[in-house]
Amino acid sequence: MFIKVNKLRECKSYKRINITKIAGLAVIMVILNNTVMASAPYSFFNQEKPSYFNDYLVKEKIINKSLKTNLTLEDKQRLANYEKQYLDEYQRLMQQKTPLKEFYVQPINKVESCKIWVLISHDYSNELLTGFRHYWDGACKNGYADGIGREFVKADKHDAWVLANYQDGVPTYYAKQNKLGKTYIEGVFDVNDLIWQGVESYSYKETIMKSIGTQDYRTKINLLETFFIDTPEILFVYKEYPNFKYQKIEYGFGSSSRIDYEFSLYDQNNKRNGWGFYKTKSANYFGNFEYIDDKPTLLPLPTEFRQKYGFIMDEIHWAVQLALKAQKKALKVKQKYINQYCHQPSQTMLKVVPEYMEICTDDEY
Repeated sequence: MFIKVNKLRECKSYKRINITKIAGLAVIMVILNNTVMASAPYSFFNQEKPSYFNDYLVKEKIINKSLKTNLTLEDKQRLANYEKQYLDEYQRLMQQKTPLKEFYVQPINKVESCKIWVLISHDYSNELLTGFRHYWDGACKNGYADGIGREFVKADKHDAWVLANYQDGVPTYYAKQNKLGKTYIEGVFDVNDLIWQGVESYSYKETIMKSIGTQDYRTKINLLETFFIDTPEILFVYKEYPNFKYQKIEYGFGSSSRIDYEFSLYDQNNKRNGWGFYKTKSANYFGNFEYIDDKPTLLPLPTEFRQKYGFIMDEIHWAVQLALKAQKKALKVKQKYINQYCHQPSQTMLKVVPEYMEICTDDEY
């Protein structure tokens, strides 16, 4: 089961914006009987609505403004170096990352041997793990969990469950809820690849967001489309690394923005640093920029930068399609679970998990 420890970054307010920014799901990695304490998205997911960039364009009156037609070799190298430096830093981070350890634990509600799978990072001590209470409401076979069921993990600061299907002691996960982190995902998690494909919703105070795509716990790269439930016309499309991201913001017909979409590189502080561009709604005009500490300067971009953008968007689009297919699989497994457990619930589980029946009645699940 995946338990998430959320870290909310400090909120910032942009001009004409009074909304809390979500630092979404920076989670410590611990997969405790499928319990991952890791983030998904695990990094610096701060978003704003609407984009201050549109306000900047209006204020500076630079839409359709002419720009110089040529870049020097030095200019091109400088623009390319943003991405190179980010990727070099990413490789260093991956070399320093904490390795993962797989093992099995015995659920405390089972008398017979009925082990469930656990993945944990090596920087977690045994003392910490002893505070977690594991439960399994499914069947057992040959000393391991078997078939469809839910794993629960309880602790002082953790309260989560995951829907699993065990075959020969190996689980595949189809849904996960973190009660304290207020996150819920439906999809498929393969314990061999350590990748979630699915649809996740999460909230903080009055803000609710939904993400569709893939979250890779091994490479720590996320490919996602995300939107605010109350503002679906603004869509965030991004490829996210631990230390930077490529992000496109699309403004639908319901948006008052003069921009059709904008795209740029963001650093780990969620500031635009690197190259980017936007397209207007009224015409096929593209404004090309170099950003330094979130401040744009107009300049032309070589065609290979626009091609790079196209490759990234194709990659995210494919990830979203896989995620939607994975959610359909998850819904079928969840319905099987409901048919099997909701009509005759375990009295033992009702005692240790008061909210045990919520999956049977709440449409959110």
